[in-house]
Amino acid sequence: MRSVHAIALVAALVACLAAAGCLGQHGAIVAPDEPQRPKLVVLAPVSFNQDVPKLLEPGVPIMREEIARYLEQWGCDLVVPDAEDFQDLWIASTRQVGSLYDEAGEFVPERRDEAVRRLIERLEARHPSLDALVLPYLAVREASISGKNARWDGARRRIQIDLKHDDVLDLSINRGRGEATSLHVLVYGRNGEKVLEHYGGLEPMVRIEDKGEIWVYGLQSNLFEDREVLRDGIGIAFRPYFGD
Repeated sequence: MRSVHAIALVAALVACLAAAGCLGQHGAIVAPDEPQRPKLVVLAPVSFNQDVPKLLEPGVPIMREEIARYLEQWGCDLVVPDAEDFQDLWIASTRQVGSLYDEAGEFVPERRDEAVRRLIERLEARHPSLDALVLPYLAVREASISGKNARWDGARRRIQIDLKHDDVLDLSINRGRGEATSLHVLVYGRNGEKVLEHYGGLEPMVRIEDKGEIWVYGLQSNLFEDREVLRDGIGIAFRPYFGD
């Protein structure tokens, strides 16, 4: 019986994801003090203020479409602004706050939140009945792998296995960690207060490849194709806000 060996993903990929700001950190859930089912919602472009690496680029329009679909199912009236127009509003808002990073180059969430408050003021001038602003991001997270499954951010998914030989693969002893995609969602109320920050696991980024004498982890090649899985991850991300 051949053994399973986990190898690190390509260092250049990890460096690229980190540089793009896609290596997410754990997000705290903030219990909403206002109604949990807003009516008029502005849905920002996915990862609008991040450089999305090529591996995740196909997911940007797909995720925006599916998030819009999810919010409409909850009865939200959506405003989906043009990406360039929204970016202009964001730039004007951040200029009022200054840099979102401190002197050491560390991101300061409180400055981001202040910039969002300024952004909401601009959006309310256009949409006086605005109830909430949703900021969705694609994030790369670390999953715990056991056997054929990966677990992270509330999700449990089967790992893709590329089998090239006829013998049976025993993955019962397979234990490790690997990258996975998640939806990182932030929701702000009309008063500019953050009412939700949460992650929902989407898909594993790794697959198990048959290399003849050994098995290794490789990169998943068909991310964002399974809409049902994506919808499940979106539901996980928004669950503390909307419920099941």
